[in-house]
Amino acid sequence: MLSGAVYVALMVLSVFYEWVAYALFTFLTITALFEYKNIGEKIIPGFKGSLSFLLSAALCVPVIMRFAAFGNPYSIFAAACLFTLSLFLPSLLMKSERPLESLGLSLFSQAWIVLPLTVLFTLWIPQAPEAVLAFFILIWASDTFAYLGGSLFGKHKLAERISPGKTWEGFAIGTAMTAGLAVALNYVPFFRYAGMELWQWIVFAIIVEVFGLIGDLTESLFKRQAGIKDSGKIIPGHGGVLDRLDSIFLATIPAAIFSFCC
Repeated sequence: MLSGAVYVALMVLSVFYEWVAYALFTFLTITALFEYKNIGEKIIPGFKGSLSFLLSAALCVPVIMRFAAFGNPYSIFAAACLFTLSLFLPSLLMKSERPLESLGLSLFSQAWIVLPLTVLFTLWIPQAPEAVLAFFILIWASDTFAYLGGSLFGKHKLAERISPGKTWEGFAIGTAMTAGLAVALNYVPFFRYAGMELWQWIVFAIIVEVFGLIGDLTESLFKRQAGIKDSGKIIPGHGGVLDRLDSIFLATIPAAIFSFCC
């Protein structure tokens, strides 16, 4: 309970304090990639030893994104080169029984973990803190609503092969309740600064629910393939960083793009 409260508090503080956002980005990126590497080792023999390359590539993503418009072009060029080398060299040079699959895992780590965290903590929070705080509230609430709805009324399995506990009833109830919460947020003065109309809040909630569920199922697929229950043990009682952020990963970019369009 305490560890979960600390996690929530830090995520909320990141919305209001830039140094917290950057500290969290660094910590969560490193820890998530460490957990991802450990899962990858269980799925693909020879994936071991690539953490340093994954981290090297991860460091380049915020550089490329933050300075693409106004930064020094030589810095962007150097970061892009390092990013490419960090991802491709391990699969070409390391002894791996399945090099193409190792390359695919490496590329996926940047798209699934690093890119959303970069967008969330270095781009979206500075420009739209109200929308990000609403995003956090809705995505945490959607997990709770879907779990309670599925526990009470769930009969039809949503993706039994990947996550036997999830049901269509839980998804429907979670979506309806999350949309209702979004409507309520529309009337809170602080969240009015997000610049969304009532119908946009509802669409925003549906985006959070749908893509959050897909992110949750994606991580469950990885864990099932690796034969593990939790991605790590860094958060007592809550598993690893991937377990806490799985819904956020895939929901961040669609939600951020939508909020910028409003």
